[in-house]
Amino acid sequence: MFDFNQRGLLIPETTIACSLAAFEAEFVIRPNIEKRRYLFEQYKLYCNDLKVVCGNSDIKQWIDGSYVTKNKNPLDIDIVSFIDYDIVKAKEKALKQFIYPNSVHGYGIDGYIVVVHSSESKLFYITEADKAY
Repeated sequence: MFDFNQRGLLIPETTIACSLAAFEAEFVIRPNIEKRRYLFEQYKLYCNDLKVVCGNSDIKQWIDGSYVTKNKNPLDIDIVSFIDYDIVKAKEKALKQFIYPNSVHGYGIDGYIVVVHSSESKLFYITEADKAY
């Protein structure tokens, strides 16, 4: 499902959709490295806690950084979570634990949140700009 170049980086350089099971198989089970397993367990804890704070709503995420390469010793997992504006507004204080640098200290996750404005909102361009960045 995943392709890598000679330097161990994912290709193509674009968003690649995958299931949690496929992600785990490629980046945890196949390399069978304790540090990767630990970070993956921290990732699952992070996601579970984030979902609880967000009222169990669906959360789209992008995962990036050294964890999604062939690097045998990644420092952390880089995550961008896309969360609806209304949830962010209502839970702003509780969400701080999921954003860098707090997320690194609590979970070993380099976490960021992109606020998702509806396409009808005059602020929708911010969501699109954040996705492009």
